Amino acid sequence: DELGAYQQIPTCSCLKEFSLSAFQEREKVHQFLLGFASNQFGAVRSNIPAIEPLPNLNKVYSMVLREERQQRISKGTEPRVAVEAAAFKASATGKPRLNTRPKCTHCQKLGHERHQCFKLVGYPPNWQHRRTNQ
Repeated sequence: DELGAYQQIPTCSCLKEFSLSAFQEREKVHQFLLGFASNQFGAVRSNIPAIEPLPNLNKVYSMVLREERQQRISKGTEPRVAVEAAAFKASATGKPRLNTRPKCTHCQKLGHERHQCFKLVGYPPNWQHRRTNQ
């Protein structure tokens, strides 16, 4: 913002409307990109300014984060399996479904965790055991 105090704002004598906020947004994008080392984010630094129209600061930040994650994956500092991919499991129909059911480490059954396992903490007084056909 200190740079903005010394920087001249372009004036226009034509009838087209000049947007000061758009000008300031472009300046923020350029300042953001100049803050990165060219050896680490060189491709992003050179490719983003070439995009027309120039993306806003939030979009640029997202693009830099994506590049950073890709670099960490290629260096082996981040697991290759994406979090989203690990959360999904193929069902019998071939469609992915979210596997959110907890699994007990004591009885190995789905639907509860160890601290909730009735075999360890006891059954409630009104509990009715199911009959199993064996």
